[in-house]
Amino acid sequence: MAEAERQMIAANAGIGAAEAAYYPTLNLVGLLGATSTDISHLFRRSNSVWALGGAVSQPIFQGGAIDAGAELARAQYNQALAAFRQTVLVAFQEVEDALSTLAVLSRQSEAQDQVVKAAQEALTLARRRYEEGLSSLLDLLDAQRSLIVAQRGASLIYRDRLLASVLLLRALGGGWSPSPARQTP
Repeated sequence: MAEAERQMIAANAGIGAAEAAYYPTLNLVGLLGATSTDISHLFRRSNSVWALGGAVSQPIFQGGAIDAGAELARAQYNQALAAFRQTVLVAFQEVEDALSTLAVLSRQSEAQDQVVKAAQEALTLARRRYEEGLSSLLDLLDAQRSLIVAQRGASLIYRDRLLASVLLLRALGGGWSPSPARQTP
């Protein structure tokens, strides 16, 4: 987004430069020196010479080149402005998408936590029933498998939440760089 902003600012400055061609230019020239027929008298104050001159020029007939240049600069500015607006809209969309994803994943996480809790209670009950001889080992193993599947689902949702958080930070313009590895002497 910063790049699009800089391009828009540069295009705006281009308009000013193109419109400056309408105005006259003023050139000032100065000359300071010394003159003498004898080299030993060259640097005396009485032998110093100076001159000052100037010139003003005004474009009279450019065949529409100045107008075309100004129009080109305005068109380039409008193009840069449109690109900047598009970049801003995309950035807002990315932030909104990331926030929405985080909200959905938060609700999923709460629901999955309830599934894990229920699977843990089912495993506790299956273990008691197995120890008392009321159910088979297969029931206990099935309860353990159900708990593992529920915990895996919770881990995947947690991973997705972390990824969505990273996308949100990136959309907000944040950055991340790893800390340099500590080296032992």
